[in-house]
Amino acid sequence: MQTIIDHIFSYENISYSILGLIGVLLHYLKLWKNAKDEGKRFSLRHHYPNLLLSIICTLILVFLKEDIKDIYVVTKFGAIALGFGGNALFFDLIGTRTQKSKIA
Repeated sequence: MQTIIDHIFSYENISYSILGLIGVLLHYLKLWKNAKDEGKRFSLRHHYPNLLLSIICTLILVFLKEDIKDIYVVTKFGAIALGFGGNALFFDLIGTRTQKSKIA
């Protein structure tokens, strides 16, 4: 039987975690580009809580991929999409993102 440590540090989990984190990075690069296009300044400092939440949620969902396979199948592309879209989906669902901020 595979131990939990072996499961966490398996090649598959590490590679999916890295791909998920790349998705999170792509999301914040998109926010930065959109802010620049709108003439706003982008401050990652204002996004730290969201960034940490995105990273933690992505890593947890990759770790739980066997448990959630009926809802969401974690593949290489799925891990990137999970990292990229997870933050946006979460905040759209709870509706906490402000619309008229001068800082993106």
